[in-house]
Amino acid sequence: MAVRILTAHRTINLCGLLAWAIICLAACAPTKYNPSDFLPPTKADKPVAPSEERIRPVEYFVGLGDTLEIFVWRNPDLSRDVIVRPDGMITIPLIGDVTATGKTLAQLDKEITDGLAEYIRVTPETKDGLVSVSVKTFAGEKVFVLGEVNKPGVYNFLGETRLMEIVAQAGGFTYEAKLAEVMVIRGDPYGTPQVIRINVKDLLQQGKLAYNIPLQAKDIVYASSTMIADVTRFLSKTLSPILGTAVSEEYLRRR
Repeated sequence: MAVRILTAHRTINLCGLLAWAIICLAACAPTKYNPSDFLPPTKADKPVAPSEERIRPVEYFVGLGDTLEIFVWRNPDLSRDVIVRPDGMITIPLIGDVTATGKTLAQLDKEITDGLAEYIRVTPETKDGLVSVSVKTFAGEKVFVLGEVNKPGVYNFLGETRLMEIVAQAGGFTYEAKLAEVMVIRGDPYGTPQVIRINVKDLLQQGKLAYNIPLQAKDIVYASSTMIADVTRFLSKTLSPILGTAVSEEYLRRR
């Protein structure tokens, strides 16, 4: 997998005039970030940093208009795409209407599995993998915030949204976050994405506002707990399994 990697410094050098204009305009307004807005309130209970990257699962709560991909193992007639209706329901063959809104994908997995158990022979060995629910299409555009933030998840993308705005929605960084190693992954994460490294430490402590870049729909913001040298391996071994629990690969490839 080929990966294009940019640093914030290189981006500024390539777009010097534009970056200078952004900085000049930003200087005219109250722009200084308070690090306490993005970090936990105390370091007293700071744990020891792990030696390997932690995998923190994404929680996504299903919303109206989402298209869900329902896969039932060895039952193609039951596998299908369903749209969450305005009443918050989806219809599953044999089961009927199931409330989807406000539930996580794991909760829907279990509810559909339990419902199908009356009609399909389910053993303890097959129960966990019988049903798989993922989001094929979100209602509206989304941004993913993953890794060492307090609330990893999928967030609404509304117009122009900048990096620190979306981090604030995700509850700020944990103390395990390597603030000099925050990445914005743009494009197909399974193909040739652009990876922009942002030194958020300089943004927070020195007010380098050019690092507070505008995001695009389907961007993935990842706050690492370790220094990542091999980005290709990270994307395939760590990021892909995390995303796979919340959204279909087809959605992430679509731009």
